[in-house]
Amino acid sequence: MAKQFYKAKYLLPVCRPVIENAGILVEEGKIIQVGKIEDFLNHEIENAEVVDFEESIILPGLVNAHTHLEYSALGKLTTKSMIDFLWQTIEQTAGWNENKIRDSVKTGIKQSLDCGVVAVGDISRWGISPLVISDYTLLADVALEAFSYDAKSSEKVFELLINKIEYIKGKTRDNVRLSISPHSPYNSDPRLWELMIDYSTSNDMLIHTHLAESLEEKNWFEFGSSEIDNLHSLINWPKITPQITSMSPVEYLSTMQLLSPNLLAAHLCFASSRDLELLEDQNVAVIVCPRSNLALHNKMLEYSLLKSLKIKPILATDSIGSTGNINLLEDVRLYSSKNVIGFEELAKLVTIYPAKALRLDDKIGTLENGKQATFIVFENVDEPANWFYPTKPSAVYINGEPVVNKVSTKG
Repeated sequence: MAKQFYKAKYLLPVCRPVIENAGILVEEGKIIQVGKIEDFLNHEIENAEVVDFEESIILPGLVNAHTHLEYSALGKLTTKSMIDFLWQTIEQTAGWNENKIRDSVKTGIKQSLDCGVVAVGDISRWGISPLVISDYTLLADVALEAFSYDAKSSEKVFELLINKIEYIKGKTRDNVRLSISPHSPYNSDPRLWELMIDYSTSNDMLIHTHLAESLEEKNWFEFGSSEIDNLHSLINWPKITPQITSMSPVEYLSTMQLLSPNLLAAHLCFASSRDLELLEDQNVAVIVCPRSNLALHNKMLEYSLLKSLKIKPILATDSIGSTGNINLLEDVRLYSSKNVIGFEELAKLVTIYPAKALRLDDKIGTLENGKQATFIVFENVDEPANWFYPTKPSAVYINGEPVVNKVSTKG
């Protein structure tokens, strides 16, 4: 494969300040040099294919660390009740067959690539999304989701989960890595958490969960009862209560010694400063889904709560059921409008921070020598601080190959 030399007015590498009149030299899908155009010697770009994006800005590809691609055909659900939202999701997908789910995942992948997302942290209910993603160039860490209501059911659920993991491993390519997901502390018994933490530690595997997301969840752990009991009844579970009450969901997991450095915790709308300190102590990754959080809870975790901590927040979309689409740029714009945060730091929330959390930062997340030539291009951006205002990128490259290209380029 010949060399390619990509030029643009601006380059936001994320690992260093913005470069003006910049270029990226690529060979065999890898970045071999980044810098100002004048820094490249003639012999370095000799025989390279030159692609000039002119009045554009180039960034690393975006990373959406919390998705539910299997629900992408669901459409936005109309409700402001968390319990009703979960029940509608269950009801409306009850009749879906494998072909329907596969098509739904393909819809989610297309939307992801169109908005510049090159990697996802996906939650899989049926174990189908990793099989579909494997046919694409998208990178993914896919967590197989599990639920349980007591220790006995946890043992059975965990055995089935491990069997599913082994089956899927034999049918996916190396762009897909598998992980596990106890859905939440109120839908997964502590015994299931224990089994998953032990397994994830032994297998160097991530754990994804939903945590401190709703008022119903907060009340369930504080008082031992809430509208969550209605959800458990709807799915024909026996009456269950937290093993310990009068504490937050995060404090509960901490007290039960169920927080892990392998954990990625999504939402945290109702997390307190103390909760965040507990998560920081265990190096838990914190994911905010701005549009979903405001739509379902009229609340989201504010950046100001995290500034004094070592936590590097991550922005993600959640499922189409709560947002109507999975265009991560819409969440970037919303979070920017609600928080005081610099444009370069904002870029990190959807590039290097989630890449590190998903353990993909050796490949993507920044534009620097040795990493994949995986990047996105926004046309007609008047200054770097406005990089996230376009509705979608004009070009998306993965491993040096265009997967979306709507801009005219010239050598």
